[in-house]
Amino acid sequence: MAVVSLNPGEEAQLQQTIEMFEVIVQSQPNDCQSLEILKEAYSKLGREPDVINTSKRIANAYMQTGRSESVV
Repeated sequence: MAVVSLNPGEEAQLQQTIEMFEVIVQSQPNDCQSLEILKEAYSKLGREPDVINTSKRIANAYMQTGRSESVV
């Protein structure tokens, strides 16, 4: 995975995005769109373990909502 060089402002904004969407998915664990946003933010920060964990959460959410055909 290539890590994109971010300036401190971009990094802070991504961290804020992560904090906000983690709160959302705590109350709505099957919110696939919020999980996808989280995964993208983790990816941009080069946080590979979090990307993998969030990918698993997305797969689980699709299974829970009966949308397993959407899982690639």
